[in-house]
Amino acid sequence: MTQRKFNRTTNVIDLTLSTPWPLSDDIVLEIKTATKKDGGYKPGSFYMKGPFCKTLQSLTGDLFNAILNATGVEECPIPGDVKVDDFYVDSEKLNDQMLYGDYRVELFFFVDSQTKGCYLMYMQLMSEEDE
Repeated sequence: MTQRKFNRTTNVIDLTLSTPWPLSDDIVLEIKTATKKDGGYKPGSFYMKGPFCKTLQSLTGDLFNAILNATGVEECPIPGDVKVDDFYVDSEKLNDQMLYGDYRVELFFFVDSQTKGCYLMYMQLMSEEDE
């Protein structure tokens, strides 16, 4: 995944994701974020766990249908092989707003309580004046 700034509230994302299974509510998605403070990452700044599509919809709000369309489907499940280029994300439309700072984001995918995959991302959210 790559991300670039478009304007004050909007980022453009390019994403390639490959899983051996479609992303549906049969998959449990767990999201853990940690905020960088005092030279390290402190866990607990955000946590969410639930069926994949319902969790994604809860997190992305009004952007959910646009995400589905960008992956080539109109409803869940999302195919296991996804390539999305130039997807515009307006952070003001997300249901959960994040504060400026550095974050570590861990994504875990579970099927029948077994871990099937995980991703680790680092993000930096900053005001336009700080760029």
